[in-house]
Amino acid sequence: SSNYEQGHKVKLAINHAREQIADYVGGGFLPNEIYFCSTGSESDNIAIQGYFKANKDCKTLITTPYEHSALNNLIPYLKEQGITVKIIPVNKNGIIDLEKYHDAVNAYNEHYEKVLVSVMLANNETGSINPVDLLSEDIKHPQLVTIHTDISQFISHGETDKYLSGVDMFSFAGHKLNLPRGIAVLGVRNTVKIEPLIYGGQQENGLIPGTENHAFIIALGNQCERLKDKKRRKEFKEHMYRGVFINRVNLGL
Repeated sequence: SSNYEQGHKVKLAINHAREQIADYVGGGFLPNEIYFCSTGSESDNIAIQGYFKANKDCKTLITTPYEHSALNNLIPYLKEQGITVKIIPVNKNGIIDLEKYHDAVNAYNEHYEKVLVSVMLANNETGSINPVDLLSEDIKHPQLVTIHTDISQFISHGETDKYLSGVDMFSFAGHKLNLPRGIAVLGVRNTVKIEPLIYGGQQENGLIPGTENHAFIIALGNQCERLKDKKRRKEFKEHMYRGVFINRVNLGL
């Protein structure tokens, strides 16, 4: 953040980390759409509260009953602010009911009402993987729907690229990639209006003001670069082990 040579060098390194992280998560996110904060819960709150703060004409949140506490414990506050929270049920496998979801979204779209959707990619308790890539499909007025997903529980286990193509915002905590606690990421498309929750300097384009944790940011970027080629192999191996485990359970072994 400082206007001298050493500060400029650090800024270049931080921006390189944005490039590494954008390349790692995929989904068409650009480096300048990557923001840094401290925790996954902070990232979730900036995404959701910041969106409603910037979009006064949006009064509805659509989510599921099995979200992280960062969202679940935010719901009472949102209701106090006049936000309607629509809970979409999940099936027996803990996955969002897409038919009921699309019915709900299109019901709001019929009246040209904006909605914010927040559904975690992988559940932290059950491991169920939600098809967040399908949340933007079969919507009558896509411009009225903004989709946020927390990918923290999935970020180290599989390819996020295919899931994020239709997503507008994402969150994840760096410690899920074996970084020290204290670094997290918020991805926000340039087309999405969002406002800060706290005010200070112009770090992170003013969205998340405060001195950047440059050591952890640079370390996270390097970790994403290092893990990029390994993630696909890890996903295949875990898928194989999962299949073997399920087969043995079914056979009573």
